[in-house]
Amino acid sequence: MSEYQYYEFLAVDRRLDADAMSALRALSSRAKVTPTRFTNTYNYGSFRGEPVELLARYFDVHVYVTNWGTRVLGMRVPRAIADAFEPCCFDDLAEIHRSGDQCVLVLTTEREDFEWEDGEGWMDRLVGVHAAFAQGDPRPAYLAWLHVVGDGWEYDDDVQPGVPPGLADLPSAQQAMIEFLRIDPWLVAAAAEHSPPAETDDAAFAAWIADLPAAEKDALLLRAATQPHAHIGAELQRRFRADRASHGAAVYLSSAELIARAEVLRDAAEAAEARAAAEARAREAAAAAARKAKRLDELARHPSLAWREAEEAIGTRNETGYRRAAALLADLRDLAARDHDATFADRLAELRDRHARKGNFIRALKKEGLAR
Repeated sequence: MSEYQYYEFLAVDRRLDADAMSALRALSSRAKVTPTRFTNTYNYGSFRGEPVELLARYFDVHVYVTNWGTRVLGMRVPRAIADAFEPCCFDDLAEIHRSGDQCVLVLTTEREDFEWEDGEGWMDRLVGVHAAFAQGDPRPAYLAWLHVVGDGWEYDDDVQPGVPPGLADLPSAQQAMIEFLRIDPWLVAAAAEHSPPAETDDAAFAAWIADLPAAEKDALLLRAATQPHAHIGAELQRRFRADRASHGAAVYLSSAELIARAEVLRDAAEAAEARAAAEARAREAAAAAARKAKRLDELARHPSLAWREAEEAIGTRNETGYRRAAALLADLRDLAARDHDATFADRLAELRDRHARKGNFIRALKKEGLAR
């Protein structure tokens, strides 16, 4: 199998200038570089750039996919998010890198039992996670913690984030994050049992802003006017969410509790799936029996026609005809058993003897249990 490494970087909050694009092209002559994106695929060799450094200097989101099972999701996150999440980091699974005022979160998953995939398309599905981080949505950080918990490490339960609201109704980007990082969905379901609905109260946000001191509002307006990349809206969203969370009673679930509950949910779902499959098989068996009973009833009206049709099918001297003849004879056998007709065995033996030299026909009979 040839080597496959897919690198993609995306700038969400800024555009690359000519100097930046030139520096990026110097890292790889084969890369596709635009004012917002850097993409390259390697089938041999390795990328000369340092992804964390590129995130800190130029980009906001990074996706890395290989054909040996490694996936990496990296993104710049607000300092407040990094400070809150850093105690939950563990080895190479989740890392916070600080470079000046920039904080980069890197999440890695390794899996050997994987199927070949193309890295293209993941970025567009995952980019919304960056916006959620920027707006202070606590769910992506909690999902990142579940990624650590679900990897099988003995996690320190002295450090655990509170269950955020809205886990039962995740936006598509965060659902893609679960898929990309191979987060156990049953861990998410276990935590979601303790997650209240997400708050989407625009009126409450407006009231919160109205209560801000006038001097603070003036300072925010000045920053918005003079610092176009300050993202004041995202900052206010983070502060609002944090303020609302501080007034709520967060639920804290240990990794052991989550893993145990996830196992219960998984077992229950598998049992329900097995019952549903058994019921489906039973329904199909009943339907098949009804179809066969109807077919035998129709056959019983004129069995001689079926014998004649079987002879004609044998006369075609091809596989399709032999299979058709064997199927008809199998139905005649079942009709004879149902109606206690003792003549079938002798008639079948006579037909089999007459066509004993037709090897393919005899094999078709054997598949129907009509010959040895």
